[in-house]
Amino acid sequence: MFNFDNQIVLVTGAAGNLGFAVAQAFRTAWAGLVLVDRARERLAELYADWLSADDIWLATADLTDEKSVADMAATVLAEAGRVDVLVNVAGGFSMGTAVHETELATWEFMLNLNAKSVLLTSKAFVPQMIARGEGKIVSVAARAGLEGKAKMGAYTVSKAAVIRLTESLADELKEHSINVNCILRAR
Repeated sequence: MFNFDNQIVLVTGAAGNLGFAVAQAFRTAWAGLVLVDRARERLAELYADWLSADDIWLATADLTDEKSVADMAATVLAEAGRVDVLVNVAGGFSMGTAVHETELATWEFMLNLNAKSVLLTSKAFVPQMIARGEGKIVSVAARAGLEGKAKMGAYTVSKAAVIRLTESLADELKEHSINVNCILRAR
């Protein structure tokens, strides 16, 4: 159906269930893969059968830390040469408390995990896409980002931020032939 032969696809959150499914779909479509997560041991375990291929790379990073993401990107670009498709899967969900009872730490955790990670990975990989005059970015948000929900304020705001970041990036990068989209999960 799809052919990503000779394309390098970077998947964040690759050690999670959705990240693993996304990686499998791209591998079935012949993509070379950069699999990123903070849990290198889990990556190595999940993808053990693929590691003998010369177009599979494992990378670790704290996607909420700018230096960690920049270091990971520098290593990836040195080893893989480029990233054609950036897939921002990393993120998380948690029910919370009413907005007026939400701890600042919870608020910051959700925004960092879901939105800041997209910002930092985009900052790290968009310049090489601009230099090449092509690329694709796909970020995973959630339908919950379309409206507020009780006891989910931090989560819905963080996913709404992913949607708005996607729209802004799409508008900014279209003149560079970089396609930017967002997929909404059910929750």
